[in-house]
Amino acid sequence: MVTKIDTNDRLDKTLNYNEKKVQHGTAELIYSNGFLKDTDRLSFDDKFERFQRQNELRPTSHVNTLHAKVSFDPSEKLSNETLSQIAQKYMEGIGFGDQPFLVYRHNDTNVPHMHIVSTMITREGKRIRDYKIGEKLSDPTREAIEKEFGLVRARDHAQEVDYKMSAVDLEKVAHGEEPTKKAIQTRLKTILEEYNVTSLAELNAVLRGYNIQADPGEPGSRKRQHRGLTYKVQDDKGLTAGIPIKASDLSFKLTLDGLEETFKKNRISRKENVEDLRNRVSNVLHQQPKSLEDLASQLKNGNIDVVIWSNEAGKPYGVTFVDHENKIAVKGSEMGREFSAKAILTTVSANTAGQSQQQSPQQQQQAQPGPSPMDKQMEDARRAPKLPDRWTAPHPSRGVRPDALEIPPDHNRKSPHLLGDLLKSRSQPDGLPPELSQDKKKKKRKKRSL
Repeated sequence: MVTKIDTNDRLDKTLNYNEKKVQHGTAELIYSNGFLKDTDRLSFDDKFERFQRQNELRPTSHVNTLHAKVSFDPSEKLSNETLSQIAQKYMEGIGFGDQPFLVYRHNDTNVPHMHIVSTMITREGKRIRDYKIGEKLSDPTREAIEKEFGLVRARDHAQEVDYKMSAVDLEKVAHGEEPTKKAIQTRLKTILEEYNVTSLAELNAVLRGYNIQADPGEPGSRKRQHRGLTYKVQDDKGLTAGIPIKASDLSFKLTLDGLEETFKKNRISRKENVEDLRNRVSNVLHQQPKSLEDLASQLKNGNIDVVIWSNEAGKPYGVTFVDHENKIAVKGSEMGREFSAKAILTTVSANTAGQSQQQSPQQQQQAQPGPSPMDKQMEDARRAPKLPDRWTAPHPSRGVRPDALEIPPDHNRKSPHLLGDLLKSRSQPDGLPPELSQDKKKKKRKKRSL
């Protein structure tokens, strides 16, 4: 069990960080303490206003928000109920047992962990001291919880280094939650120590899972010509967030030359892992996935991520497989021609076509989508019986012969003579109003009578 405590003055950002994870389906609120409503009925305003009201009891205190992270060994499968009990005991141990707090379980990494959000201002308006809270309170509480629940101890030397890095460092970077340079540096160092990559593309395939990209510049650009390299944080849509960091500004200066040295060493020691990854991907391909999404989903169950590289037009041109069990990223074409992006797309398309040919005519008919509501209305109208024409076929009960009515050539169905009347010109050739025109005709008649 590993704990990390952060105190800040950003209640809105801290709360939003966890709430956005819930909206994206990568986290869930599992427990709340000190709130009037049940946990599943709390709205964002309920949570924010509860903390804000207590923070306002001491307006002079700027550092008033606590954000704690508690991580566990990947082998430990803990239920929400157990995590809630651990959170309660941990908050009591560090002096926050009577404070309102929220417990979020995050599922965005292979390491089970939870985040706890609380306020450092008590109901009496006093601020809880955080000086050496980790050394004096958090560490003894953590050790007691490890013993009570039989958890893997963070102090076990055999896994302390590897476990701590996986639990703390390997998490997606959220811009604004921590310094960009530090966020990139910690994750990049861990990935290069744990994952076997032999090219910048393979490294970016792993970094993509943590919202980071290594950018050597566009072809022909000055950065590319001078072998420059920057690292940038991205959002979930792949857009750059924040200012890129130069490779030379990092503490261990992982420039392009330094990376290429690492790539050369990794090529020598990866043959067995590449063969194992090839066999696992091949087994999934033999199950005839019907789409890239289907292939990615099945490989995900085997702890393998599929990264598809596409051009600006959206056409795939490459594929990289990231094996989180063997800690290796391999370009598809390196595993063999049948694992290249073009070959996989051809295989998936053939599987889809083969499935449709194997279906019986009855199955294909059932698989076809039914008519739309508009098509159905048009078909019903076509099949409906014709209504009798009230001009050419009067109802027999009225005793009128079919030839008794003379139909005007310009009739309209709703009002047979209305359209013709409206189209008739009411203007006179001399432009005079009808009244004056009638007086003129009277005068002519009078002259003729004389």
